[in-house]
Amino acid sequence: MPIDSLPFWGRNLKVMIEMDLDSDSYVPYPLLPNEENIDKFKQLQHRILKDKVEENDFPKSLNLRIEMIKQCPCLIDSIASKRVFIDSHNYFNSIIPLTCQQSSLSLTNIRDIQREPWSRLHFTYIDAIQYIEAYFSNYCTDFKGLVKKAFDDGRIRFLSRKNAPSFCLDTPKGSYIQVFFTGDLESLALLAHECGHLIHQEMVRRKFVLKQEISGYQSELIALYFENHIVECVLQEMGHYRVYDTWMNRQYNEWVNWHMLLTIFELELYHLSAINRSSVAKLWMKLNQQFYPSYTDFYNGFCYEGEHSFHLFQIPFYTLVYPSAYLHSLLLDDSDVINMIMSP
Repeated sequence: MPIDSLPFWGRNLKVMIEMDLDSDSYVPYPLLPNEENIDKFKQLQHRILKDKVEENDFPKSLNLRIEMIKQCPCLIDSIASKRVFIDSHNYFNSIIPLTCQQSSLSLTNIRDIQREPWSRLHFTYIDAIQYIEAYFSNYCTDFKGLVKKAFDDGRIRFLSRKNAPSFCLDTPKGSYIQVFFTGDLESLALLAHECGHLIHQEMVRRKFVLKQEISGYQSELIALYFENHIVECVLQEMGHYRVYDTWMNRQYNEWVNWHMLLTIFELELYHLSAINRSSVAKLWMKLNQQFYPSYTDFYNGFCYEGEHSFHLFQIPFYTLVYPSAYLHSLLLDDSDVINMIMSP
């Protein structure tokens, strides 16, 4: 069909599917202005000026987000106290040997140390699909075959480029998944996360003839719950019981500490006298130096990574959804999740 005759979701899907990922002009987030275009900083400053700071010293957009995720009020205290930096230092120092702490470590070195407990594990994409399909089939009979059908229908797409976005797109014709996949445990977890979205979307679509909106918070809550439990089942089946504890510590640092850093970064932008490439880069660097240990050696250009955050321009304080949903997911049991999915 000509692209102009497709519905909105169809046009988006067609663009994603036909995007040339090997092209030098490929941009992971097409809505984000070109990084060399200074107008994006003017756009950000304009948005912040319009977002009034309220009585509790938080801008209105953050207060609206807090209202949506009030299940975890401790996060608000963490934003104010910046406790996240103490927690992240404790985490990194607990996994990095003292001998390594006495020299400079690159971010790659640190991430390799984080991944060392599961670095020898490898999954083909067929393995990953079979593990995830088996988990959902055993979890609930209504979920049986949904992941396999999506895979057989060609609605799950595996990419090996890091800058390719991972997502689960809900359409009237079924859910479409795209994931960055290299065969490691993180790839399996990411696919499990997106398949959690797929299961949720498919069950909602069975219940409602027309599109039913799913809240971002509930959606991430369910996906994070399944992600952790699928990884747990796989590691237990393989006999790697201790690896799971290490994995969960890493997950907490990623989903809670790291996303809290992103929230603090966004909030600190409101305190800048002027927003431009230099001021944003300095703020990003300052906060990351507080987040990572003192022996971390940042690569050239790292200071500019903060300006690539898509949500800064589109959905203010969206990343606060993840730590809240992650902490809430740890408190759920099977019946809670079934009720959320089957009774949206």
